[in-house]
Amino acid sequence: MPIFERKRGLVEEPAADPFPGVQNPAELKQLAGSWVASGLDADGFKWVKAGEVVRKIGTRREYVSWTASKYNSAATGSKFDMFAVIMDLGLERWRGENADRVTLTSNFVTNQAHKHHALTLSVGDMRQTRLDDALRWYRQVPLPWFDMMRNPDRMVREVDRIYMPASLVEWLMWLNRDDLVPALLERVWHEWRTGKGYTEKVWDSYELGTQLARDGEPASKTLSSTASALGWLLERNGYTDPRLKIVPVR
Repeated sequence: MPIFERKRGLVEEPAADPFPGVQNPAELKQLAGSWVASGLDADGFKWVKAGEVVRKIGTRREYVSWTASKYNSAATGSKFDMFAVIMDLGLERWRGENADRVTLTSNFVTNQAHKHHALTLSVGDMRQTRLDDALRWYRQVPLPWFDMMRNPDRMVREVDRIYMPASLVEWLMWLNRDDLVPALLERVWHEWRTGKGYTEKVWDSYELGTQLARDGEPASKTLSSTASALGWLLERNGYTDPRLKIVPVR
């Protein structure tokens, strides 16, 4: 890359804008998404116009969603928030066949929203540098996470910031890996005790879910709380591991 001299040393010359003259947020999203996906083509990812960089493995869908800021404009620039998501059509079918004992009906497995990346492509900004940073983030964050989440034995050892734990329990049930549920729950309990944003109310919600299941109430009564959904699921499916009965110090 060409360089030029300034008083304080040698500085790299900014790379040329890969999309010169493009300021429309919708058009910029398609161009930027296609550019990032092209750098991941060897890993099996493609850009889809809905706003996702997707890899398909059988019934599984691993993708990074691009959510545009509501403040995007041609005058001020565009910002996209990206995070990884896993869906599985096979899980969705299994849930449909077991609707009376699961909490979800969709193909959702889990997401990694807590490790999102903000891509800002402002007017006159160093777009190429920002795109390079985004591609580097893909390789350092979502790709290793996708690989880890494909292996249930690794998942229960390494997963953190568990979003909607009931969904992951259902995924293990679908895979006939019920043996791993206690190990996953150990991580959930640890997060509830030590994680930021959790209070004693999470345990109250969990107990509420178990009681709803004992009373024969449907899972739809628990959807306002991920903790109550987990309590309902475990009670409804007869999990009796003593670790489920841990009472927090209040």
